[in-house]
Amino acid sequence: MKLGLLKGKEVVQSKNIGIYDSGSYEDEANSNVSLAFSLPIKGKFRLGAELGLLSFRSFLDYNFTYENKAVERFKGRYKINQAFVAIVPEYRITKWIYINGGAGLYSDFNSHFTSGNRTLGATSNNITGLEYKRSNSFGYLVGLGICPNITNELAVLGEIRFTGSPASIEAADNIGIGYRAFNFNLGLMFKPK
Repeated sequence: MKLGLLKGKEVVQSKNIGIYDSGSYEDEANSNVSLAFSLPIKGKFRLGAELGLLSFRSFLDYNFTYENKAVERFKGRYKINQAFVAIVPEYRITKWIYINGGAGLYSDFNSHFTSGNRTLGATSNNITGLEYKRSNSFGYLVGLGICPNITNELAVLGEIRFTGSPASIEAADNIGIGYRAFNFNLGLMFKPK
């Protein structure tokens, strides 16, 4: 079981629309909670898996320039809540220091503006509830951690990792929102023999 904090930035993408960040920033605590385990495979290699929930929130301020040169501004708070499951291969540098990397399904179950406005010319509309859920469910991680044993099968865990969940431009209006973040985790890890 581990709890973590994420520090990073949203990723906004589009195929056909010019995008300019007018000053977006992370303004709320981003967090995750997960269950993890790892099994020895051969020598210093282990195979792990992780299942959890993740929340990423930020204040977005973007200008979108369309082919007809019209500029639309989106300004508001956006949240991404995900459930994820990942396969995480691991290499033990020493008995309790490891590096790992993995990928899995990071599925948005709640992804929308919690407040904000969309402005085009003199017209402004409230965008609370507007969704840019990713149509793909891919996420990845690369990390470094320590896990000194408490017992033969239980260890204290501390890790830093880079976590990403790419934007999907097949979403509404051909705009996709994802994130890239550093993730700091603390917890306990089960390591069956």
